[in-house]
Amino acid sequence: MLTEQISKHDEPFEPFLWGVATSPYQSEGGYNGPGEPQTNWASSEGRGQVMKTGLASEFWTRFPEDFARCRAMGLNAFRLGMEWSRLCAMRRGHRRILMTGRWITMRECLQSAGGRGWSRW
Repeated sequence: MLTEQISKHDEPFEPFLWGVATSPYQSEGGYNGPGEPQTNWASSEGRGQVMKTGLASEFWTRFPEDFARCRAMGLNAFRLGMEWSRLCAMRRGHRRILMTGRWITMRECLQSAGGRGWSRW
């Protein structure tokens, strides 16, 4: 009986998503420095308790290259993380939406590279 069930599913399920994900803090770079968005890790970085993000892998500016590499590896999905400090900043007690256009651009670039993407923050 188990053999019969397995043989019914010899073909992979369609569409099968095979992909990767990013952690913005670890991949984008450009946080916690002068004039940069401050994350919840800023104070720990300032005390030397964690490594400074620095440029990281520069995903924030090099995402088209990364999407092309994903495509070349045969991947068809990408989980795009969003760093809250880039998305929404507090200014004089009011939330201000920032950089949403950048994620729209990233998603359009991902889709033009043939990938399916979704976002998390």
